[in-house]
Amino acid sequence: MASTVITPLALQPPEAVQAYIRAGIVAIDAELGLGYAKANPQLLGAFLQACTTFYEAEVLKQAGDEV
Repeated sequence: MASTVITPLALQPPEAVQAYIRAGIVAIDAELGLGYAKANPQLLGAFLQACTTFYEAEVLKQAGDEV
């Protein structure tokens, strides 16, 4: 049975997601009014998905640049 090693990179997602949630709330509320993000969690979810897509694209781009 293989042993699982937790790398520093593996520990970053919770912190990153928390930062994206906070940034999303600030951005959504600034654009649409105080409390809008809390009242519309699906919009915050879409914001988080967009952040994930952007991050993934950047990682793939860097990987391609290194090849």
